[in-house]
Amino acid sequence: MLHSNTKLIIGTRGSQLAINQANQVKDLIVNKTNIKVDIKIIKTKGDTDLLTPLKNINDKGFFTKEIEQQLIENKIDLAVHSMKDLPTKLPENLKIGAVIKRDSPMDVIITKNKSSFNFHYNSGTIATGSLRRELQLKLLNKNLKFVDIRGNIETRIKKLMNNDWDGLIMAKAAINRLNLKINYQEFKINEMIPAANQGVIGIEVNDERTDLNDLLELINDKKTRTISDIESSIIDQLNGGCTTPIGCLVNLNNDEYIINIFLSNKSGTKQIVKQFKFKSKSISDLTSEVVSKLYSLGAKEIVKEYTN
Repeated sequence: MLHSNTKLIIGTRGSQLAINQANQVKDLIVNKTNIKVDIKIIKTKGDTDLLTPLKNINDKGFFTKEIEQQLIENKIDLAVHSMKDLPTKLPENLKIGAVIKRDSPMDVIITKNKSSFNFHYNSGTIATGSLRRELQLKLLNKNLKFVDIRGNIETRIKKLMNNDWDGLIMAKAAINRLNLKINYQEFKINEMIPAANQGVIGIEVNDERTDLNDLLELINDKKTRTISDIESSIIDQLNGGCTTPIGCLVNLNNDEYIINIFLSNKSGTKQIVKQFKFKSKSISDLTSEVVSKLYSLGAKEIVKEYTN
């Protein structure tokens, strides 16, 4: 249990998006309690290495390791992350203590002007750092070309405007959280299945900090947590990290789960695009059934490529 005169420190990356996400969590804590909260910016390898293409990164802690180290050493109390940046297996003694209500999970394409870019039919050049996004767009239109892009959201948009490119793909949640006034088209679920946990903000804690339990329960969004746990579990069983071409979106309508999956090998020669519907059941049963069905469709051969 925390005293009202306690001051908590939130650790986060230094991009404007990461800071805005940390502030969302800070505001939630301050509004529900009398606790004071400070934000500490921590540089990660993902912030200093801006040259390696995301698709070539095998380090599952690329965006989080330095922040997690400060959690382990109790130099910060909470770490706020985009959940899709986190590996499915966290370091020993760390856990996701809470998630806040999910923003849009969908992907969008940003264009330079108000005239929409028809990504189904037009030829053109699209910027993205994600192999998942690139492979799904290639399914829609084989005439598109792709350029790799890194950097924070503002940097990516500036590169789009300064280059002869036709579009830039990013998460709608990032646009919402940065309150950007910019032209974009939102992909439909049958055009692009988002990354697992896209739009979810996770709060990571040292599991020895039992004094934080009441606070975490107070700010946790239960529906988002259930959906997030299912998406994480499916990706974990498929051995997928944040750089492998897997899309997974879970929706819960009344007592029915609708699960959309995109799974591909890195070359795009073997792919599964599937929607499943299940009545409410335990997370472990649900995950096992989805993965079993995916294996029957050839997922095992695709997943092998990630482990070789």
